[in-house]
Amino acid sequence: MRLITRRVLGAAGAVAVALLASAAVSGTAQAQEPPTDPYQICNDYTHAGNSPGVGFPNGGDMDLDVKTCITSMGNGTFKSQIWVDWQDGDLDKPTHPFDGFKIVVRLENHDDPLTTKTCDVTAAINAGTGKSGYVFCDIGAYDAPDWSYYLSVDGYIQWDIDNDGLGYKAANQLTGSPVFNDDHGQRRHDIAAKAKSQQNVAETGDNCNPYSEALGYSRCGRPWCADFANWVYKQVGGVDRGGINGLADSFRTYGGPWHPKGDGFAPLPGDAILYDWDHNGEADHIGIVYSNINGQIVTYEGNSGDKVSQHTYSSVGAIGDLMGFTGVDWS
Repeated sequence: MRLITRRVLGAAGAVAVALLASAAVSGTAQAQEPPTDPYQICNDYTHAGNSPGVGFPNGGDMDLDVKTCITSMGNGTFKSQIWVDWQDGDLDKPTHPFDGFKIVVRLENHDDPLTTKTCDVTAAINAGTGKSGYVFCDIGAYDAPDWSYYLSVDGYIQWDIDNDGLGYKAANQLTGSPVFNDDHGQRRHDIAAKAKSQQNVAETGDNCNPYSEALGYSRCGRPWCADFANWVYKQVGGVDRGGINGLADSFRTYGGPWHPKGDGFAPLPGDAILYDWDHNGEADHIGIVYSNINGQIVTYEGNSGDKVSQHTYSSVGAIGDLMGFTGVDWS
């Protein structure tokens, strides 16, 4: 089962948002850069409704980029956020563009509202006139109702332009965040955390390592990148590991969804990353994806430099000898 789905609010969603707005809790926004949390998943400005433009009576304009995000904080607790950012030069004056600007963020379970919050960000966004900046509205730690959750973040932004005499514009509906589905989000969180916890564990002698031994193989004498990844999956549980052996290429064929290089797949925490160093169509090395934040990929890989090593790549395209990614095969 895939962790992420993408949804655009339709007419029914717009009505639900409008009804909820009147009962939403008032809040405040903060201006700072977005967090880099490995367990945060977002839909950004490339999705419908998330890159609105604002036109002003004097002919100036402002282009906004919006992200809807949900973050797993562990133990079934989640945080909901909507970010709005603008870049230097997007705003061609006036110095006080808005009489009002609000962000409404809503956490949903199976499309049913759990909680809603409205943030008045007028002062913060007016203070950013002529500058680059961010504002966000967030709902802090919220406990998932049970282990059958299907959580996502939806919402809208709305503004009242200064001196145009028209009041608040119609709500700009946003594409909701990806979905944390059942306990897979928590398990991905745990896989990534377990892999990171082993950083710098080093081999001794002839490839002697604790992971091969823990799986019932000889402690020494075999490459162990696949054994490390297999061990991590075993520790967390909930992964169908049938078909995985001591070869990196077994992760390509064991049953998880395979995504070869170039198919546009955006890897998630817990997925396997495979490398083909000699370009013969068989994987030579494997690691575990720790995070994918704004396209930057962080992995943890066993038997890399004779230890468990962290690797950071600016983008999927920057990963040398990449063969592809295998999604987790949930049992």
